[in-house]
Amino acid sequence: MNSGYRLTPFHFLEKFDFILEQLSENRKNSNLDAAIIAWCNELSLDEIFPKVSQEIIANQNLWIQQNKILKNTLKLYRQLLVITDKKITGGIGNSFNTLDNISSKDFYHNIQEVKQKMNTKSIIIVAFVLTGVGLLLYLLNKKGSNSNLQSKNQTTNYSNYILPIEEKYILALLIKSDRYQDLIHSLKNNSRLQPEDSSKLYGATQGLWIETTSKFEQSQIKQELINCKTVGTTSEYDVHFVTIELDEDDSRFYPNVNPMDRRDAFIDLGKRSPQVTVSRRLSCKAYENTEFYSR
Repeated sequence: MNSGYRLTPFHFLEKFDFILEQLSENRKNSNLDAAIIAWCNELSLDEIFPKVSQEIIANQNLWIQQNKILKNTLKLYRQLLVITDKKITGGIGNSFNTLDNISSKDFYHNIQEVKQKMNTKSIIIVAFVLTGVGLLLYLLNKKGSNSNLQSKNQTTNYSNYILPIEEKYILALLIKSDRYQDLIHSLKNNSRLQPEDSSKLYGATQGLWIETTSKFEQSQIKQELINCKTVGTTSEYDVHFVTIELDEDDSRFYPNVNPMDRRDAFIDLGKRSPQVTVSRRLSCKAYENTEFYSR
């Protein structure tokens, strides 16, 4: 690693920004493979795990296809930028502008197809993500094949590290009771979202909210499901809460999303036939103080 920053007590983001600026000055790092090698050199990975950089590059296309890796990492990094002094991270934050202009479908399908739209900093940040993912998968593959994870010069016992369990997400939907009785009956009878019901569910949705399972359990929506009683006298304003468990987050269910992207998200959801839970009939007051935002 470069000695220019090793001895300086930089904050993590300052150090990252410093390295990013240095790598951005080298024009060859606008190539994704070259940027991955640059990160491997900065982290001295090949000294610890011989030829690991070659394996990361050889398998990067497989890992890029896993859109949640990049999506969640970039989402986390945006959150870091929000709470960090702009004087420190402003240069990095600006590099995300291009990413925001890339359609989610193209970006998640294959980042190779859209990397020409990225500036050098963005490519280097993506390379940083892929390098970290590649190293982790390299170690997991070695462990799976009963290989020794330690190089001759390394004393760290990686078998002591416990990988975090990835949390699931809950998509909560708000739909009117009387207006969509056929759809409600179908969801209740099948207990899963059928492909033919996905576009209907999009049209019926008045409000929605997506979060991790743990946050959903603490939400006002969950409290209303637990505490609200079934309506006595029905009203045309009565509603149902529909909850769907997802294996991963999907930004197309976030607030202020393009309607076409939102509709595509529902269509894709129907193709996976996730489990659906429909609440009892509730008064319109049930959602007044909840987290639902407009479709």
